[in-house]
Amino acid sequence: MSKAEHARRAIFELIASDPNGDWSVREICERIYGRFDPLEAETVRRALQHMSLPGTWRLGWRTRAIRLYDPCSDARLADLEKRIEHLTKKGWHENAKACAEATSTLGRFLWGTINQ
Repeated sequence: MSKAEHARRAIFELIASDPNGDWSVREICERIYGRFDPLEAETVRRALQHMSLPGTWRLGWRTRAIRLYDPCSDARLADLEKRIEHLTKKGWHENAKACAEATSTLGRFLWGTINQ
């Protein structure tokens, strides 16, 4: 079995073991190989980029690193729900509406002075 195939199988096992997971390439290397090695990290990176991920799993950039995550996992949805509840309590939608109106008014004013 090639190194890439070994990495792919280990990634699928990792996803199956923790459906709410969110891992960087470094963390995946440490779980697969027990330590981080740049050459093994490149193997994992290439395996991730060339494999079709199950369900809603995605690769994305966060904190300057490629991360493997599921945006629809229960943990992420619970966190999103908590954030929305917090923002609703603060009245962010009212502030956003007032801000948009002020920006629009300022834009019309500036556009009118430029065109004169």
